[in-house]
This record gives sequence, C-alpha cells and structure tokens, in this order.
Amino acid sequence: MKAWIILFIILIFNGLLFNSCNNDFLDSNQQQVSMLGGKAVISSWDPEPAIELNIGIAGSEAYYITMYPKWMKWESLRGKFRDGNTSMKFSVEEQETVGNSGLLTGTVVLDIDRIGLVGFEVVYGNIGNLPGNEDGKVKEIQGKVIDADIHKPSGTIVIATQYPNQLLIFPASGQISVIPLGKSPQCVEISTDGKSVLVGNTTPEISLVSLETKNVVKNFLLDCVPYDLVSGNNGWCYIAPQGSSWTNLRSLNLNTGGLFSAVNYWNSQLFGSSILKKVPGKSLFVGTRTQVSPTGLLLFENSRGKASDTLCYWHIDLTDLWVFNDGNRIVDKKGVIYPLPAFDPVNSFQIQLTEVGRLNLPQNAINSVDFCEAKSSMFVANGANWQPDLNQGQNNVILQFNVSNLSLLNTYNPSYMAISQGNDLVLAYCQVRYVFTDQAGTRLYAIRRTAPDFGVENWSIETFEIR
Repeated sequence: MKAWIILFIILIFNGLLFNSCNNDFLDSNQQQVSMLGGKAVISSWDPEPAIELNIGIAGSEAYYITMYPKWMKWESLRGKFRDGNTSMKFSVEEQETVGNSGLLTGTVVLDIDRIGLVGFEVVYGNIGNLPGNEDGKVKEIQGKVIDADIHKPSGTIVIATQYPNQLLIFPASGQISVIPLGKSPQCVEISTDGKSVLVGNTTPEISLVSLETKNVVKNFLLDCVPYDLVSGNNGWCYIAPQGSSWTNLRSLNLNTGGLFSAVNYWNSQLFGSSILKKVPGKSLFVGTRTQVSPTGLLLFENSRGKASDTLCYWHIDLTDLWVFNDGNRIVDKKGVIYPLPAFDPVNSFQIQLTEVGRLNLPQNAINSVDFCEAKSSMFVANGANWQPDLNQGQNNVILQFNVSNLSLLNTYNPSYMAISQGNDLVLAYCQVRYVFTDQAGTRLYAIRRTAPDFGVENWSIETFEIR
C-alpha cells in the first residue's frame, strides 16, 4: 500500500504559497521561519509513512531538514524538489507517554536552497479515513444511523438510516447492499433465520423486509408509532409505542396481522418510548423506560404468543440495559450488573434488586454492549455522557471484559476522523453507538458517529481484529 499523508488544500499549493508568509518569501531572512498553513496528518495505520509536499516555487532546489519532533526518524535529512514536489520518508518512534488525545504532534522545518526556512505542523495518530488507508477498516455510512442489529450465525449487520431512508446490509463477506425504504425507520431487528428484517417506522406501521430479495414483503398497520420492538421467534413481535404517557405493550401476530393490546393499563408500568430487549433462550423479554424516573426494570412473558397482560416490575434506575447470553443477568448504563429474576405474575411489583457485580469503567456511561460466547467476553462501548446528542469531551473506548469475573481483558480505541471545517483540518473523535462481534470471536465492529462537538452528522463503521 502506498503511504500517504494528507496535506489539505491550503498546504498543497503553488500561487497560494505567498499568502502564508508575512514577508517577501524569496527575500526573507534565513533565520525567520515561514510557516505553511494546514497540517501534515499521518495515520498510525500506515506502515511506510511519507510526507508528499508540493511547493511550486521550490522548483528543483535541494533542502535539509533542520528541525523535527524527536518521534520522527527520517530516511534521510537531505532531499531535493522535482518540479516543486518531494517525498520525505520517515518512521515513527513511539513515545512512552503521549497526551490524553493519543496524538503525537510537532513542527518540521526545511532549509530550502535560495528560499530559506519553511516549516509546517505535523500530527501522528490513530486516524482512520486518510487517503491510502483503503483496507476496509473504516467504511463511511451515508445517512443518519437510527438503529442496527447483527445476525451472529451469518455475520450480517443491518443498519437503518434516515436521510436517506434505507437499510444498509453489511455481509461478513461480499458486496455491501442497500435496500431503499419508502418510510422513515425507527427500529430494526433481524429474524432468527437471518432471512428478513422487521422495521418499525416513524408512522404507525411495521415493515417486513426480505434480505434475500431486498424488498419490502409486507406492511403491518398499527394503532401506535413503534418506538422499539422485539421479535419472539414464535411468529409474533412485541412493540413499545412511542409517546409521553402511560401506555400498553402491543403484540403483533406476523402470520395473521392481528394486533393485541395489553389490558389493565393502570397496572402495566409501561410508559411511552420504552426500550425492549430479548432474553436469550427464554420466553421472556425485558424493558426499561426512557422518560420517567426511576426508569425501572420490566419483565414480559410471551410463551403463548401474545404477551401476558401481567408483567413484572422492579423499582430501580437502569436508563438502558443489556441481557447476558445466559439470560440470567443484565447490565445497566452505569455498568452495574443485576440478576434477572424469574417471571412471577403473583408478586409483580417489587422494589429492589441486589447488585451482583459492577464493571470498572474509565468513563461514566455505556452506549452499547455485545456478548461473545467464543471469547467468554462482553464488549462495552464506554463514553463520557449519558445522552447521544451531548458533547463528548473525548474519544469513546471499547472495553473487553470477561463475562465471569468481569476482569478487563483488552481496550480498543476507535480511530479519529479527519474532517475539513472551513479552511481548517480537524481531527474529530467519535462516539460509538453500537458494538457487534462475529460468532467466531475474531472481529469487532463499531458503528460510530463524529462526536456532536464537531457539528457534523458523520457516520462510519470500523472493524477491529479481536485480540
């Protein structure tokens, strides 16, 4: 792979060169450094980094590198321009300590014959979207990601986006495909056999989409807008309505289209815009509320198809939750782990659950969790803020914990995104919104967006090799 360094437009120039100098460039004092605009940005992914520099008026002049940061080790300190172009190859000697950003920075100064001292800034670090890094580790996602799911046996990831309304299908191997949607999606779930996707729309309906034909097969009309849904793997799906009031769970028969609403809504404890999650291996699913405090733990039973009118409720504050593969534990947004009790319709309202573990998190909130049986691990996207639209302050991290003793096994750092804002190059950190692992435990996928701090809706998916 050819090594690249990105020197944005204001640094690759001919006539614009004079605009970056305070004095006449050719007649400037040899002790005065004329600094070029922009930054030279080097990705740590590049095994053979080189700075490709274009200074039109340098012609065929020779130069000597007179100043540089100590982490840069040059192939040669001397070189020569050819038609104003030169390539300066180097290697990087990693430092024992770097700043919180994980980036190495510094200034390079060239002494160019007949011209004098010319300098520019350099930045080195884990940057994933530079030209030349076309190895598939980072793929751009068009649109605003709304929800995502993975089918572990096949390794297929489905991502629902708005602007445009579509499903993006990322197979474990092969060509990425797009399924246009006529409606705006709000939640998705892949069927157990991996052949179809249920899409909850921002209108009162659910669409069944075939992953084999890449078409919408059927639309189911509802009496509510679905905020979240889970499929029961029994020909039914279960819907948490969108809204801002007390409400009832909906049960939808996918074979007949029959829609059923729970009765005794005053005992349901379900509030509008709640989150639902399946319990692996059991005829149960759980939920938590997003708009009331405490958010509560809700436990639903669905062994007879239609969900039971009675549900179990625990008066605790989860904010969000994820269910372990054994179906016996849950972890909340703070990293607190609770047992998942058995369904008990007689004693359906309970006050508290006993904490059985806690993850040691460097930042205060969990954005996403995925469980990998092959590695006996849980992968946690850890961030600095509770709400996805708040400023982040720093890059998220992905932490790999042992599911039994909760020890930290590995840390994975999402790459920075190099983005152009006006005439400036910005290295934007990312917020990881979803993490998935393949069934074999070899790859980790992070669906992330440029953090809200940078004011752009920029989404991508990054792949890591699991250590």
